[in-house]
Amino acid sequence: MSQLADSDSVSVIKYVDTTVIGTIPVLTFPLAAAFTQTATCYVLNAHSNTVSVIDTATSSILSTIIVGSASTLMAVELWFTPEVSGFTLQS
Repeated sequence: MSQLADSDSVSVIKYVDTTVIGTIPVLTFPLAAAFTQTATCYVLNAHSNTVSVIDTATSSILSTIIVGSASTLMAVELWFTPEVSGFTLQS
C-alpha cells in the first residue's frame, strides 16, 4: 500500500511489478502508513485527526481511531510474548 494524500485513499500495489491493483478509501489527507506482521495497516489521516485501520488481506477498513488534532507523525510499537501481543499508536 502507498499513500495518495490528494485522493483520500491508499493504493493497493502488486509487489512483483508495482502496478496499482486497487484503492481503499480513507478519510481526509492520508499522510503516513505503518504495517504490522499480522496483515494490518494503520493510515494516519492528518486533516480528519483519525487513523484508519485496514485489513491488508481483504483490503477493507476494520475501524477508525480518533487521535489528537494536528497529528502528523505515527509509530506502531509491536511486542510479542507467549502470553500477549499488541500495539500502541503515538501521534
